[in-house]
Amino acid sequence: MKKFLILAVFLANLFAGDLMYSSVVKNVSISENLSDISGKLLPTNPVEILETKNGIVKFAVMGYQNPASPNIVYFTPKARILVISFAKTKMPKFEILAQEDGFNKVKVIAYTKDGDWSSNLEQMFSTAQTKFEESCGVCHPLHHPHTQVANRWPAFIKSMQSRTPLNQDEIWVITQYLQKHSKDFNIKESK
Repeated sequence: MKKFLILAVFLANLFAGDLMYSSVVKNVSISENLSDISGKLLPTNPVEILETKNGIVKFAVMGYQNPASPNIVYFTPKARILVISFAKTKMPKFEILAQEDGFNKVKVIAYTKDGDWSSNLEQMFSTAQTKFEESCGVCHPLHHPHTQVANRWPAFIKSMQSRTPLNQDEIWVITQYLQKHSKDFNIKESK
């Protein structure tokens, strides 16, 4: 029994403090009560796993908040690349770290169900690129990520998604891939 408890504690803290990326859109809560959904975390955004206990992950995420729309956190102040959003009636406490280009750089702590995490962002982007090329190059010449600005990709993908076999999580991962490799923003250059 003692060995089991030690193993359980070890496994619970295995990912604590690690950067991970959700591979799906995840419901989030501002408390450990996951039945009270507060918002959504989008895939491919880095989160720091603070604690995993009983299937519940406590995590921290950073990004940029427009003071005019404080319930949304963006990946950069230069484009509308969503990281996490909350219902206006269920806002968490944001820690303001700095100000940049009229945005607040913020950190927020939230909770979600364990599972659907990856530590390999490049593999997620590679899979998204393949699905994009296989699904979107069938009907017309393929538009490469750098041919559009980041803010244009979500509407472009939404207008075509009904013509593809992709599910909503795949659509979000592809959209994030395209935005983060767009004409006006490239994730490799932002590191």
